[in-house]
Amino acid sequence: MYQNPILLVDDDQDFCNLVKQYLSNDYARIDVCSDIENAQNHLNETKYDALLLDLNLNGQNGGEILRFLRNPEHSLNRDVPTIIVSAHLTPEFIAKNRQKCADFLTKPISDHDILGALQRILNNQEIDPPDLALDLNLNEGPCVWPSKTETIGHVRMRA
Repeated sequence: MYQNPILLVDDDQDFCNLVKQYLSNDYARIDVCSDIENAQNHLNETKYDALLLDLNLNGQNGGEILRFLRNPEHSLNRDVPTIIVSAHLTPEFIAKNRQKCADFLTKPISDHDILGALQRILNNQEIDPPDLALDLNLNEGPCVWPSKTETIGHVRMRA
């Protein structure tokens, strides 16, 4: 067990319940918020070991939380490792935000995805950056539940 709790910021209650189930054996406390204001209050009051952050929070931009954390007035969690967990990750977004975030996971995720990412960042393991010249050949179209997972740098992409 780790010393401080994990903060999960996501507006999908089913997803939050699933993540809490995945993490329940390894983490004693997981706080959940569904909006920016509630997340900011938690980040001001409690020291966290990690932040799991969705980008789309009922139309709000979850990236506002990253800006909030960079503000010198909010030093309690200024350096909290952040894992972006979103269904809408693109290679361009990852490249632009690589220095701000510890890891990126594309929804849907498995227990191995989330546990592996948390173990890497909490044990201070270096992760090789993704090769941005790599053509990922991501198909646009309807969302499908993938059957295979592969790691591409920080991002676990489903194929």
